[in-house]
Amino acid sequence: RIKLVRAQPNVVNLSGRDEADMSRHFLMSGYPSSWKKWDLMKVWSPLWVGLSYVDDASCWVIARNEADALALQKIYKMIEDPQFQLTTYEDYRAMQDQLAQRVTSPAGGAQNELA
Repeated sequence: RIKLVRAQPNVVNLSGRDEADMSRHFLMSGYPSSWKKWDLMKVWSPLWVGLSYVDDASCWVIARNEADALALQKIYKMIEDPQFQLTTYEDYRAMQDQLAQRVTSPAGGAQNELA
């Protein structure tokens, strides 16, 4: 694995299994900026998770294994009124792909009409 400085998530697995490994990554966003590491860890207790900060109100939550990833999703569903959003890596990638298509589609379509 290589740790990247300004990329999200901030690791790349060179063994070619990135997407499978990323199934344990969840984007936690919209939580109060006053929350510190301990506050974030308490949300997922009794699970032990890794955190990789994106900014003051979002971070990647990384489960240790597949069982913990499933438990993490169950914990989130059990929270009645969460103060944050939890997005799977798969959903995050889909949203990024949609944003990229919106940005490139109108320009690409205009160029094709002019040609």
